Amino acid sequence: MVSSAAIKSDDDDDDVGDVEAKTASSSSEMVSYTLTLEDFLEQSQVKAYIHSQNVDPTDVEALLEYLPKTVEIDAFPDRVRGRIGDAAQEGYVAFCLYYGAIASYLIVLSLNGTIARMVPTYEVAPLLHFDSIKPRDATSFVITGNIDLTEEGPIYAWDWVSNEFTLLSDAMNSHDAQWSTRLDSPSFWSPTLDGFGFARIGAFTGEVLEEYMLNEITMDINHIQLIENNTMAILSSRLTNSIVKYDIVKREAAWVCGGPHGGFDLYDKEGQKYPPGASLWFGQHNAEYYGNDLYFMFDNMYGANETKPSRGLVVEIDADRRVAREVWEYRFAKLPSGYSPMFGDNDRLPSGNMLMSWWPQILTSNETADIDAFIVELTPEKEFAWHLRVRGHGCAEFPCLRSSFLGWKTYAVERFYTAPLVYDVSCAPSVTFVTQNSIKQNDAYPGFYELRADTTTAPLASGHFDWKPHWAPTLVVSSFRGIHLSSVVISVTNQFGQSTTVTATCDHFNADFAPPAAAAAAAAESGGGGGDGNKSDNDS
Repeated sequence: MVSSAAIKSDDDDDDVGDVEAKTASSSSEMVSYTLTLEDFLEQSQVKAYIHSQNVDPTDVEALLEYLPKTVEIDAFPDRVRGRIGDAAQEGYVAFCLYYGAIASYLIVLSLNGTIARMVPTYEVAPLLHFDSIKPRDATSFVITGNIDLTEEGPIYAWDWVSNEFTLLSDAMNSHDAQWSTRLDSPSFWSPTLDGFGFARIGAFTGEVLEEYMLNEITMDINHIQLIENNTMAILSSRLTNSIVKYDIVKREAAWVCGGPHGGFDLYDKEGQKYPPGASLWFGQHNAEYYGNDLYFMFDNMYGANETKPSRGLVVEIDADRRVAREVWEYRFAKLPSGYSPMFGDNDRLPSGNMLMSWWPQILTSNETADIDAFIVELTPEKEFAWHLRVRGHGCAEFPCLRSSFLGWKTYAVERFYTAPLVYDVSCAPSVTFVTQNSIKQNDAYPGFYELRADTTTAPLASGHFDWKPHWAPTLVVSSFRGIHLSSVVISVTNQFGQSTTVTATCDHFNADFAPPAAAAAAAAESGGGGGDGNKSDNDS
């Protein structure tokens, strides 16, 4: 892997992005990394797969039939750190990178370009790549198989550490799956094969345990998100340009936003109002709820006559007032390169940045060159924090066309950590800190903490708390008064047994001390009170 020296960059921002590392109006150091064919061949499974295809590892042209030319990364560490600090850089990205019916790899990659795992998926089953990849627990994902681009295939639980694949069910919709929190039996949720509904499927048996059909409302459901302890489902209906909230208990749609069945007034970024039944997003992928009425999606602009580029989009949906507003967007490139007819993702990270994936249908010399696929982390101010580019064969001449069969691409991307995040520690008048769990989850899950004066002493206090859903920051307020401490050591453990220990220097404050601004903001964002936060139920 090649790494460049840090450089300064301060390009101007605009409404449409640049596929190279655009840094908006502020100045920040950029560090670049490049993964080459040699780096890919250092992965034992990749090397074995290439050998099994009778490819000469010294023949570059032959290798480019099975591997990207390069994977290039530009990182802006200050922007990745955000409000969290150095720990934000310790995460990984997980995705499946495939090229038509030729090659496919599950990849887990650190932000500095270190390959933690690269698995040829055609070794799992012929012509199999994976679309959705969602965390299930500390080390495994639920991954949805797509055989020969049929949008149908097996669903596995994949442990990326041990590289163990456990078959959950055959012949499922490849767009998405989410592990169920129901305790009666191991199961997962998935769109039905026809894309008109969704179901809960027994893991290992394939038995349909529950099924919900919305024939007249949805078409081509490409994302399913179970929230509120599996009592509500958020559905992304691509061919009706809509987001649907479905009440599982009542077996009916709570509401439909966007598209011909939509019941909301819509407002675009310019404040223009559109009536119920109109569409502002078209053929979207991976619409997902992140709390506080905010929904993140990749808006392909599919079916909008290609009048505008595809974009990452955030919409605020006020169900009580029946109003939806576009509140944030980012368009990656000008047309024609900026149009991505299918796939794409847009997730909010613990830092508040957005992680997105996309690919251009048309490559042009001035916009994309020979870059087939992109994974981008952006700040809310639309500055690049992290930018991955996959270069393929290139084009004999520009412009050149890409399709689901031609060019490297990824359906979605996930960020995860190997331990909880802990930051914004304060000692007085009581010890407080902000935390987020190691993986994104849709319900509250328990955490436990201990406070010490140093790493060698017994705990001064301990307690339980609940992490907020959707990776929202959780402010934990202990009743232990730390005003006399010079430092504090905080250990936080999640439900998987993953632990983080941080040591913070204590600044001494008087009795009318208020928590740091970042902690107060986190409390407001996660729904906690300014001074109460998420209080421990077991302080000692």
